[in-house]
Amino acid sequence: MTSTETTTAAQESADKPESCHSGSMGMVRGIPGKHIDSVGVLDLRGITPEQLKELQSIDSVGIVLVDPELRTAMSHIKVNSVGSIVDVSSDYQVMIEPWIELSRAAVEAMQPGQKLAMVGSVLFKSDIPAALVAEKFASLIVVGVLMSTGAVQGALIGKMQINGMSVTIPEGDLPFVHSMGENKVTPGYLTYLADGVVYINVGQTEILPEVTEELLARKIASYYNVGQTIAPQWAQDLLKARCPVNLGQFTSAEE
Repeated sequence: MTSTETTTAAQESADKPESCHSGSMGMVRGIPGKHIDSVGVLDLRGITPEQLKELQSIDSVGIVLVDPELRTAMSHIKVNSVGSIVDVSSDYQVMIEPWIELSRAAVEAMQPGQKLAMVGSVLFKSDIPAALVAEKFASLIVVGVLMSTGAVQGALIGKMQINGMSVTIPEGDLPFVHSMGENKVTPGYLTYLADGVVYINVGQTEILPEVTEELLARKIASYYNVGQTIAPQWAQDLLKARCPVNLGQFTSAEE
């Protein structure tokens, strides 16, 4: 389990503080206080219904992970500004990262029958065979964005639950570039890229005016826009023509 902060609650009710605060990228596991707010991920798996009675409110939390059988026991809790409440049983391994990239070698190294819950943007590299995914994954939960080939998506039918969105990428051993934060694309940046990359924009990508059409067209073969793209009109037109999936926004710097 990966996170920037993990808090495990194992105290008796009388020892619990009134509230628990954590940074938005942090994680809290268990019930460290009667009121939990400003937490990235709250993991309530493994909590008993009796322990859950101690929790009075959840506020400003990105994701709450809970055992499916505890859903009805949460009815007394005041919930405000919570992104998602996701049923994840305790036999799942949870991975929490802004960007989770699975290579063929990583999947080959897995034991068969994996049950994984992944929180973030998840990329199955395009050279991973669908048969390998079918062998290794018994169940997959994705909270965020799943990027994979159509064949891999087919192999996961009946095994996968997505709380977010799914993006189909091309097959083959292709060069991938992804942007999670802000990326200003300059001529110098593009010269260091391989020709014909698959560019995945999850954050904000800005094409600066000094970039030429010839250079941009040579470097970016496919463009997947899940976030925001800021570019001159000619660059918007070029990228849109190479954009199989646009789940974000194209704008100009003046807008």
